[in-house]
Amino acid sequence: MSQSAASLSEFADSKISPAYLYSNSTSHKGPFSAVAELIDNAYDPDCNATSMHIDLEKINGKPCLMFTDNGNGMNYQTMHHMMSFGYSSKADVGDHKAVGRYGNGFKSGSMRLGKDALVLSRQDDLESVGLLSQTFLERTKADTVKVPMFTWRLPDREIISTDGGDVQTPGSDPYRKLPATNSILPVILKYSPLKTKAEIIKHMNDIASLSEAGNGTRIIIFNLRLNDGQLELDTDKDRHDFVFREFNEEEIGDRSVMLASKAASRQRRSTSTFQENPIRTSLREYCAVLYLKPRMKISLLGKKVRTRFITKELLNSLSDSYKPLGAGRAATRITFGRVRKRGDPYGMMMYHNNRLIEGYVRIGGQKKAVAEAVGVVGVIDCTFLQPTHNKQEFNGGQEYSKCLTALGRKLDTYWFNINHRVQKDIYGKETVIEVPLPDDDDAEGAASISGPTITWVQCDDCQAWRKLGVKLTEEEAEEGWSCYMNEDKEYSHCDAPQEDDTEDVTAKQQKLKKPKGLSKAAQKKEEEKRKNAAMEAEKRRMSHEKRKLQQDKEKLLRREKQAQEVIEQRRASMSLDAGPGQISRSSTTDSGS
Repeated sequence: MSQSAASLSEFADSKISPAYLYSNSTSHKGPFSAVAELIDNAYDPDCNATSMHIDLEKINGKPCLMFTDNGNGMNYQTMHHMMSFGYSSKADVGDHKAVGRYGNGFKSGSMRLGKDALVLSRQDDLESVGLLSQTFLERTKADTVKVPMFTWRLPDREIISTDGGDVQTPGSDPYRKLPATNSILPVILKYSPLKTKAEIIKHMNDIASLSEAGNGTRIIIFNLRLNDGQLELDTDKDRHDFVFREFNEEEIGDRSVMLASKAASRQRRSTSTFQENPIRTSLREYCAVLYLKPRMKISLLGKKVRTRFITKELLNSLSDSYKPLGAGRAATRITFGRVRKRGDPYGMMMYHNNRLIEGYVRIGGQKKAVAEAVGVVGVIDCTFLQPTHNKQEFNGGQEYSKCLTALGRKLDTYWFNINHRVQKDIYGKETVIEVPLPDDDDAEGAASISGPTITWVQCDDCQAWRKLGVKLTEEEAEEGWSCYMNEDKEYSHCDAPQEDDTEDVTAKQQKLKKPKGLSKAAQKKEEEKRKNAAMEAEKRRMSHEKRKLQQDKEKLLRREKQAQEVIEQRRASMSLDAGPGQISRSSTTDSGS
């Protein structure tokens, strides 16, 4: 073993260029995926945080993004691994699946949001500080990534070293005091927004206040990325939300024009990207659906995010399953349902180990020119697919394409099922008849679609989801809810286990079935019939608009003609009243003019 170690010591260590910090961050196309990386780190079992606070504050005049969690915190070694590339010891704990796998999320995410990041963490009686800074590396002309770090022990807060011991050995203390001349703290104070030791202590105390154990981590990102001289994440439109400034109002278009266009061509659903996919523009909307079964409370700019148990919010929900190709691969559950509010985004929500990878993907009939299944959402946890390292899409390939094709067929079947029912005649013969859903703009239909009488809400204290016999408004849910407020006494305390969420109480989950009495040819005929009806409706609308324009034009011409006749009558009347001589002069004057 010693011979092997000696031979390894002769080899050169691989260096990481400081420029790699920026190039690595470009894997994130937008800032929200970078934010999600930092949320994932707090969510994963090794940290196991129950709350995450995301804020924008000025520290010594410098705007900073702050991410604070109440998780397990980090010691020196754990923080060093987080600051390094490719180190990941994350593992699943029961049904709590780890999202992070590659040991790259913090580096790529933090450097995408800003140029520098300061990390403060508290674990038991140890407090550790680390700086990942492109500014520091540039000014010191470093040829490889260097990370200033130190740890001190409570209560005296004297900086200690990690040399001389093994963390894994029972009874071994890997920490010892460093000389007072240690230069790490001055370097961190010089290149970070915190300029004194007292400021670091204040932030450590803020972390400790978030949990009884006093553990947790705060990440301060500064020298934030700009877009046209302004912060990329905009809070001007909503002081409790970050809006991606790339999608500004000029690029989206005038909202009133869009709404008018939507009303005029309802069948085509020609709405803007902003309306169709708000998770691309609103961080609050993105965080609300980031996890299929949310476990952690997220607070954004001082206001709680109403995390959504999306499968429990759908109307007319039905379930199906998809079995990937390959022996021994288990079937995966799919839930289809209709959105609760008109105008809400729709499409396929594709998760991986509880984490959203692709949101509101249009499949099946939703991609047609005359879109079908508008307002239908599908939800699936695609554990059989492999996400890209930035966790914003799945690796393309045959398996992914087959999955989308199968999901499209199942969605089309769901849409057919909820629009048709089987009817028996007096002889017992079954036929399938169409029962169209209420039109979006039908007032009576709109009134008839209401939310279910039972909903699910997350406890702010234990993060368990509870089933309620009364419906809460979004405002009530955002204000906060705890188990003791539950009318069901069996689940009115945080020690009670979470109820089974595999069965939906609002609409009995059942296997999607092929409609009886209707062949494939008949289904195709029905589809052509609906398409032709939509086209005819569009033609009638255009014909009506054309007639209306013609009528307006004719009306305008009649008014002009009537006005001309009135002028002529007045001139004739004035000529008769003036007499022959004056008529002559008037005529002469008119001729001269």
